[in-house]
Order: sequence, then structure tokens, then C-alpha cells
Amino acid sequence: MQKAKDIIDHEDVLEWMTDQFQLIHAGDREEAKVLYLSGISACSKGYQIHVYQTGGSGKGKSHLMETVIELFPIDKRVSLAYLTGKALYYLPDVKKKTLENSILYIDEFLDSDDAIKTIMAITSNAPTKPKNLATEKDKKGHMEASEHCAPGNMTVWCTAVLLPKRGEFQNRFLVINPDESEEADK
Repeated sequence: MQKAKDIIDHEDVLEWMTDQFQLIHAGDREEAKVLYLSGISACSKGYQIHVYQTGGSGKGKSHLMETVIELFPIDKRVSLAYLTGKALYYLPDVKKKTLENSILYIDEFLDSDDAIKTIMAITSNAPTKPKNLATEKDKKGHMEASEHCAPGNMTVWCTAVLLPKRGEFQNRFLVINPDESEEADK
């Protein structure tokens, strides 16, 4: 406990965290700082900093994000390899509650139209949670409308080789790129 107090009292905490990151991941210091601040923004009631990282295949995008996300509490981060368009809307309420004030990390985001719409909805600064109206069969086999809400107040991190081209999508993210130099690959 004294070591933590000394770091807080006598060091730049963000620099100290970035130094710890550098023990595991070479380069990308500024990108790591952006991710730390973004992760902390997950607890903000007003504004989250969402991050989309693009770069060539095998250039460290996933390693960078996975290294930084490990420094956040396990109950405040969710890592996904794939997200279908409406999956977040159909989560049980208890799971939605655990996602609030968390980081949702999607590695190699696939830009399907439904997935983009869902990510745009949950990264909106609107004060209400995004809703989806769907039709389902009731117990008697009759069609009825049902409302499903996505989790609110979360920070989204994505990686992909390319950024989806939709401007409304791009405007919701701070875009970063890993160091793709030969020096970084050593």
C-alpha cells in the first residue's frame, strides 16, 4: 500500500502506468495513454472516449489493447472476438447491468450493417439507453412486438485492419494506429 501511495504522491501516474505497459509491449506509448484515459472514461456519466485502432495484420493492434485492458478490473471489461448485430440487445438484464461503466473490446470488428448500427447506438451521447423493437412469437405462437434495450454507459474499443467508411460511425471514435515500423517489429 505504501508503494502505491508513493507513486501517487511523487510520480506522474500515467507515465508510471505506461512504463509498466512497456515491460510487456514495445512502443505505442502514446496509444497506451489514450487507452488508459479511454478506459477510465467508462465510469464517466457524461462522456466516454471510444477508441478504434486500425493497422496492418500482425502489427500489434490486439496485443496493444489486450495489454492495456488487463490493467482494468476484470468485472469492468469484456473482450469479444465477434459481435453479431443485435446480441447486446438480447443480453439478460443482469449481464447488461454488469456491462455498465465497463470497457467493451471487440477484436477485429466486422463492419456488418447491423453491428455498425448497434455500436453507433451504444456509443451515442444520448441520455437514454438504445432500444430495439423486434417481433417474436408468444407462448401461443402469435406474433407480438417486444422491446429490448442495449447496455448503456460503456466505453467501446475496436480493432480492425480498416475503419468502416460510415462518417457517423467514425465520428464516435478516436482513431489510433500502432507503430508499424520495422523497429517496432523487432
